[in-house]
Amino acid sequence: MVNLLFSILGLLIVLRVYVLLKTNKFSVDQNYWLLYRQKSIEQNNVPPVIDNYILELRQWYPPLFGYFISKIPKRIMLNPLTVIIALNLFRFCIVGLLFGFNINNITTEKILLCSLTFFSAPILTYYETQINSRIFGAIILDIIICLWLLYFQSYNNSYLIIISICSLPVLFSHKMTVQLYCSIILGLSLYNFSFYPIIIFFSTIIFSFVFLGYKKYAIAHIEIIKFWYRNKYKLGAHQFYESDIYGDKKYVYKNRVHGAGLKTIFKKIVLICGMFPFLIFWIFNFEWNSSSVVLISTLLMVILTMFVPFFYSIGYGLLYLYNFVNFLVFYIVLSQIDLSFNSLFVFFGGLLLSFVSIIVFYKRRSKNTTNKYLIETIDFLRGSKVDRLLIIPFQLPDEIAYKTGKKVFWGGHGLGFLWLENYFPVFKKPIELAILEWNLGGVVLDKQYWIEFLNQVDTSKLDKVYENTNYIVFEVKGWQDKKVVPAWAKSLYPNLSI
Repeated sequence: MVNLLFSILGLLIVLRVYVLLKTNKFSVDQNYWLLYRQKSIEQNNVPPVIDNYILELRQWYPPLFGYFISKIPKRIMLNPLTVIIALNLFRFCIVGLLFGFNINNITTEKILLCSLTFFSAPILTYYETQINSRIFGAIILDIIICLWLLYFQSYNNSYLIIISICSLPVLFSHKMTVQLYCSIILGLSLYNFSFYPIIIFFSTIIFSFVFLGYKKYAIAHIEIIKFWYRNKYKLGAHQFYESDIYGDKKYVYKNRVHGAGLKTIFKKIVLICGMFPFLIFWIFNFEWNSSSVVLISTLLMVILTMFVPFFYSIGYGLLYLYNFVNFLVFYIVLSQIDLSFNSLFVFFGGLLLSFVSIIVFYKRRSKNTTNKYLIETIDFLRGSKVDRLLIIPFQLPDEIAYKTGKKVFWGGHGLGFLWLENYFPVFKKPIELAILEWNLGGVVLDKQYWIEFLNQVDTSKLDKVYENTNYIVFEVKGWQDKKVVPAWAKSLYPNLSI
């Protein structure tokens, strides 16, 4: 059995590395972080001022990851395979800390179960195609949760000092990491009848507010939550087909996350099972301890944010499974795992599903070939004087902003969601009015996304200056390059200089 498990583990590691090699060029946020890094180095400041985003006032995104990438070479950001593997191994080595303090629990079988659970998790394969802030936040949270579990084993107060120090970087790492940490803190406090987790958590927040400037990041965090609460049924919506101005209220886009009835619920359940099949193994081997409380607190965030509308705004629950992986590994270390035939059958069933999920993911990503038409369009924009671009769809502005240096009609990274809300996730104002109010100089249209633009938008004031098979570039007639912010937009942020 042990030899079989070792063989499967070796196969898994090879598969993970192969998939990473083939998919690490596809990342939605990568261009934003490359631009963030570039501006941070130029300005010698984190967070930087990024004036490429017309609908963004400040880069009040948690800055710790931005500081990290500003210190690593550009070639690593562009080809991050080595760093991703190193970060993965570091995450897994945190488990060794638990093993070290639970020497009596160490068995070859447990080590293999932990290794297979971690390296086969499809959610990690899916989201670790690039260096991103989620990996960074997860590592910090793993360390803190590991320390909390050790504390509730021994009640050694020296752990509390280390936890207090490590809690600070959590706040500055990733928004969803902070939300998950809050849930886990509440769970650990209730289960262990201890106020220490709550006291340390809120003391850390107060200290960060007073001495570390956390207030501005908290303001941006709250603004994002409010934004998605108001637009919770539009996550993943089509910007125009689901717009009251240009589309149909009854239309449901294929990528819409919420609001399509039983079909959506079924899709979410399939995604949860597909992204981390070992949930069933944990349920089959459940026992009460602090590590199970951590898992319950995490799973609660998954369920609430995927199935309860009031909580949709605090993150798409599937992403919390990213943290669930290592927490389950912690649970395996600390708990008495049943290695009977039935238990191993469930485990191998989860392992088989993981293989299937990884292969399906690879096949989908491998279909994403280089878009030569987008490359040609970007090459044209580099040499063009047209600027302040409205880009359709909004999946493209980050790439165009980074690769051309143009200003783009986009935001969504820091403070400025009150501006963005008129145009995303669906357009609520006519495109002609947006061009006039913000002095936009051009439009870049992906014809495959919304070819109806040519019939539904008045193009009499637009000159077509470039076209290929997939894209059209329009320039606004008589446009002059100057920054314009409409009065209504300024009034939404009266305390900021704009």
